[in-house]
Amino acid sequence: MTTDEFRRRFPNASASTIAKNCPDGVVSSAVSQRSPGDEPVAEAPAENLNPTKRFVRVTSYRIRLLDERNLHEKAFIDALQTSGAIFDDSPTWCKVDVIQVKVEHPWEQRTLIEIFEI
Repeated sequence: MTTDEFRRRFPNASASTIAKNCPDGVVSSAVSQRSPGDEPVAEAPAENLNPTKRFVRVTSYRIRLLDERNLHEKAFIDALQTSGAIFDDSPTWCKVDVIQVKVEHPWEQRTLIEIFEI
């Protein structure tokens, strides 16, 4: 982009803004940066994992029971795969069961994740 095109796109730009963005009469291209949201949440699992079929039980203890689709167990399973606790979350390698248990008090609410070898 030239200085003239920059002025046409930004008619109210100050002289200092134009000087900073067009030092040689040409606007430099923007450099895209990776979003911080794309950063990995854990180290990559070890390459020599023993691929074993697993059974994962996600038990949600709650005062008010939810529709099972709202438990979001997918996030737990993805985290287990990323950490290397399970080899893969496909049905070939992992069976997932979701259970809800009603509790009386707020301090009893929790999520229990159990992993068993099949």
